[in-house]
Amino acid sequence: MKGLVTFIIFIVAVVAVYQFALPAYTRIQESRRELGLIDEIERKFRDAEKEREDTLKRLNSISDENLARLDLLLPSEPLPEELYVFFNTVVGNSGMNLSKLVVAESEKQKKQDTGAFSKHTLSFELEINGSYQSLRKLLDLIENNIRLMDVDKISIARNKNGAYGVLLGGIMYYGN
Repeated sequence: MKGLVTFIIFIVAVVAVYQFALPAYTRIQESRRELGLIDEIERKFRDAEKEREDTLKRLNSISDENLARLDLLLPSEPLPEELYVFFNTVVGNSGMNLSKLVVAESEKQKKQDTGAFSKHTLSFELEINGSYQSLRKLLDLIENNIRLMDVDKISIARNKNGAYGVLLGGIMYYGN
């Protein structure tokens, strides 16, 4: 009889372990796993916060002079008059003669105002005349220009005087 009571107590203990202890152990394991995930997310959040603070420090450390240079690279307004002055200056510095200069806001870009920052373009077309050396100097000056531009059309023809006539067209970018 004593053996039967011991056996029944043993069976009840085994059933109690399976009924109560194993589910509790499983919940503890799940809690540990979730805590690990939370710790990982918290670590990533701290890293992102540190990266944000570093970025803000770098952004705030940009001098006014460098901000002005950045505005030259990608101005916030179209400023076609500045583009007109730029081309007059560059053509004059290269030794070429400016025959025609047209600066206009591109129609296809006007409709693409999406998001907080929109990219717009100004198209330009200029006709110039001059020597081969002046043409090379002009292209070098345009290449070393700080403003973002794409030259997508260029045609060069030699006229009767031996000078080169150049038709140059493209787009310059600005954003807001």
